[in-house]
Amino acid sequence: MDTKQILEKKQYGDIKSVAEILNVNYPNVQIILRRPNSKLHTKAVNALAKIIEAREKIIQEEKQA
Repeated sequence: MDTKQILEKKQYGDIKSVAEILNVNYPNVQIILRRPNSKLHTKAVNALAKIIEAREKIIQEEKQA
């Protein structure tokens, strides 16, 4: 997934989870995700991608069960 796809798939609560992972407050994560030149942008996008992938994996597993 590229950054645009990741940002399109984010859902309610994902930003808060990224904030906890990066130890940054919620409003700052929103700003970091909008600024590709930010120092923490790559880390924030990677954390968000992991959260999205985990959610999608859990949904798939439950649909199959």
